[in-house]
Amino acid sequence: MKNLFICLAVFLAGCSSQNAIELEVLTKEINCKNVKLADYPSYMKMDTIAVQESRTIIVYKLTNNSDKNYYFNFDGSDFKDHYIKINKALLSISDSAGKNQKPHLSFPSGGSTDEFLYLDYLNYNYMRLSHDSKNFILHARETLYFEWFIVLPFGNMLEDVNYSVVLDPNKKYYAEVLVNSDSTNFKSSISRTDLKTIQDNGYEVFNGTIKSKNKIPIVFH
Repeated sequence: MKNLFICLAVFLAGCSSQNAIELEVLTKEINCKNVKLADYPSYMKMDTIAVQESRTIIVYKLTNNSDKNYYFNFDGSDFKDHYIKINKALLSISDSAGKNQKPHLSFPSGGSTDEFLYLDYLNYNYMRLSHDSKNFILHARETLYFEWFIVLPFGNMLEDVNYSVVLDPNKKYYAEVLVNSDSTNFKSSISRTDLKTIQDNGYEVFNGTIKSKNKIPIVFH
């Protein structure tokens, strides 16, 4: 009986750890333009009708169910060959069998410096948003909401190197969002003021990857 209680305690502790921070995608589906591989380069312009039609605004939320205050130090370097960046998170695409669809085409996007361009693609007319820093703080018992856009199959048009993904319109695909934070090398990768903020407020730098609890379908058109 004693061993049973010990096993139960370990199990509950594991569940508590996994549910400490919950990630959920609020967008219901993702659009994808049905274009051939050879036609990709001609569509890689922000003003094309194809890009406008295949754009989807991804909305997701991150909930901290714990009593700790976390600083998230975004790191996508280890995932650049597997997922597509969506500002402060990553987008993973898999088929109905759960196999990850790796982005294996890359195009230089030009790294647009037009500060209002991304506002237009998020359907903001005048509001200024800062997208320079991908890091953020999630306080205890707090929920944060995020949004960014994806243009499938072209990826994210504002990254310095843009990854596209080849998808078969005759197959079913699903997407999930991942938030990754690195605490091993954060002292050499963030600003002095952020380091001071972490130190003075007793924030814990989150380490690891959080996957969304749900997946959403990709719809071809």
